[in-house]
Amino acid sequence: MQEQVKATFLVNAAVLLEFRGTKLLIDGIYDENGHCFSNLSERQWEKLKAGEGEFAGIEYLLFTHEHGDHFSPQRVAEYLEYRQPKAIFMPRDGSAALRALQKKAEGMGIPCVLLHRELCRKTVFRPEQEIRIRAFQTRHLDKLYWDVPHFCYLLECGEKKLLFTADVDLGVECGPVSLNGKMKYGQAQVDGSKIGCVRKDGLSVYFTEGRFCDQNGVLLTAENNELTHYARLLEVLKQICLNGEFDCTDTGNNTWLYTLTLDESGMKAVAYAAAPELESLPVTLSAGSVQVRVSGNRIREISCTCSGGVDGLEDAAPGTVSVKLDFAHNGSFDVPHAVKEQLVPKEVEESGK
Repeated sequence: MQEQVKATFLVNAAVLLEFRGTKLLIDGIYDENGHCFSNLSERQWEKLKAGEGEFAGIEYLLFTHEHGDHFSPQRVAEYLEYRQPKAIFMPRDGSAALRALQKKAEGMGIPCVLLHRELCRKTVFRPEQEIRIRAFQTRHLDKLYWDVPHFCYLLECGEKKLLFTADVDLGVECGPVSLNGKMKYGQAQVDGSKIGCVRKDGLSVYFTEGRFCDQNGVLLTAENNELTHYARLLEVLKQICLNGEFDCTDTGNNTWLYTLTLDESGMKAVAYAAAPELESLPVTLSAGSVQVRVSGNRIREISCTCSGGVDGLEDAAPGTVSVKLDFAHNGSFDVPHAVKEQLVPKEVEESGK
């Protein structure tokens, strides 16, 4: 028989968990100002500070992100004057108030688990023998808040699993993810280096060996230019196609459809290139394929699909990453001088030789 986990909804996103006598409070100490959501009552706040009733013996504080309706570093600092938890889980990056809280807690001997993407990718926390906490960085809903460090928690209490998503962007993180659109692709040889170019909606990204820049030679990342997704995907797909075995179907009119079933490493390569945020999520990919449509001697379309689900959640809706790239042409093109300066390796003359 499974042991029970007691979950008490308090207000807004605040939840109090209790398992085998251990209590964890998630997003339960926040500011009453600056938002339109419900707040802790004055009575609840006084009981929380006094450790009375259901708030007695809270050992762990967990916070998903630094928004006023989820987490107030100033109020947590006030709470620490009355109660000292065993540890606080919170984002590493944020406001000056967040840094002040980190310093205060550590000065009181209270460990702070400072969450960031790299830590979450490789760490499962075990605060108590039968409690495991896995945090993973996700995108906050609404483009206005995409730059806010935001984390979800997957808690395992014995055999029970609980997922806390806070303000996650469900359309990106937990549902279908797609990159669709028509583009132009070309490749040129410059001083021994192959430079690819993706053009879409009047914008261009040039790339070679994992480096990307715009037509002015300004280096780009996936975070500041969506077209780098397409460019990165093309490099990944090129390697997969070179090393894979395709089934070929003649679809008529001098057109062929090549299909490749992806193995686990291929699915991860495609999915992570299409949606980099997936790499930090507890997602298992179970099926994937690549299809290439060729007409005459030219690639006309590449489509990829990878599907899977969230680890440990049997009833979770399956997640899907789908990519469809329509090629207008794949001919040659002129490379701007600024791009050459940025992407083409410069020969280094060694003095004395």
